[in-house]
Amino acid sequence: MGWLDFIASMTGSLAWPIAFVVAVFAFRTQIRVLFSRINQIGFGDAKATFSNALDKVEEKVESLPEPKGVALSPLPFGATDQMWMNRFTALLTISPNAAIIETFGVVERLMQRVISNHKIALPEHARDPKAIANELAIKGLIPLSAANVIYTLAEMRNRAAHGTEATATDALRFRDLANRIGRVLFSAGVKPDG
Repeated sequence: MGWLDFIASMTGSLAWPIAFVVAVFAFRTQIRVLFSRINQIGFGDAKATFSNALDKVEEKVESLPEPKGVALSPLPFGATDQMWMNRFTALLTISPNAAIIETFGVVERLMQRVISNHKIALPEHARDPKAIANELAIKGLIPLSAANVIYTLAEMRNRAAHGTEATATDALRFRDLANRIGRVLFSAGVKPDG
């Protein structure tokens, strides 16, 4: 075998791998977007979806004590209820993920109001929602089970923010869970707006 035959055989052998690498590099942005839209990962019978995560949180919420003296209306977040509902509905049609992120933002604001109303000085490390929920549970303002639900909602918000596609139904279910946590936070001492 001469040099020309050797080069021809190597070129033929390496053509497909090189073409594959070039194609992946050329379409890396589109491939990344495609993979970010995958909302179900499965291996055999084990599957994880946004909807399955909501099922687990709904089970946790069922065990929460019912707050006393707090309205049952959707999202009892003060004087801006209708404006917030209009915004949520608009986001729901555009992007359920954005609706989930917006909803959790309301929960975060409610936690901050509980902290403010009780004049609680947070430790330097307690700035994220999980740490704040933990601090509220330590102070006895919310049950530990409610703090655990807040942890899970924060994780789900993060999944929505980082590409796990949620459906409109998922966003509505998330809103209902946030509503229940909102009622727990109201019973912990959130004063109404106004």
